[in-house]
Amino acid sequence: MSVRPPRLRALAWDLDGTVVDSGPAWHAVEVELARAHGGTWHESDSQACIGHPLEVTARRLRDRSTIRGTDTEIIRELSARLAQRFMRGGVPFRPGVPDLIEQARLAGLTQVLVTSASGSYVDALQRHLPAFTGAITGREVGVPKPDPEAYRRALDLIGETPDSVLALEDSAVGIAAATSAGLCTLACAGRAHGYAVAGVVTDLSSLRVEDLRDLHRRWLVRR
Repeated sequence: MSVRPPRLRALAWDLDGTVVDSGPAWHAVEVELARAHGGTWHESDSQACIGHPLEVTARRLRDRSTIRGTDTEIIRELSARLAQRFMRGGVPFRPGVPDLIEQARLAGLTQVLVTSASGSYVDALQRHLPAFTGAITGREVGVPKPDPEAYRRALDLIGETPDSVLALEDSAVGIAAATSAGLCTLACAGRAHGYAVAGVVTDLSSLRVEDLRDLHRRWLVRR
């Protein structure tokens, strides 16, 4: 008797760079905070922190300015500034994301957020994602991406196995985390960063849920 392959039942979304184009806003608040404490912050500093836990940003800010305080205190200040910026200017969703989230909701797919970020910024954005079952953030994990812990916790949260979930990620550390957890992974920023992913796109504007199902089916055959 043949065994039917697992079907796609859930999407696991990264936040920064995947759901939202938060890079420019992060850079702006990092520059603000560094300058407020007599320092400087360049685009290269922001690029060096992409995909890493916010503790990396906090430590780099201490190196680039006279700011004092714990990692937690600096992260809290950054998150509060970012949340205020989004409240004033709206959420900068990446192209195609709101439509794909709504399609997935209508198709009955479970959706979960998996991010190394935390704080008031993430809390504020979650209010704009009512279709999501829940989130695994930096608060819930002991080891950040590229460790697969966040994705494993997400699987526990939604009660799914790795072969029934598709992850959407943009950064090298995020793709490493998702693939290490055994998930079918779509690279959403034009690069696979050397990992064996199900597909690579520059944005999600041309994708439909059926495209994701097809990617998942082909990934199951290849693995």
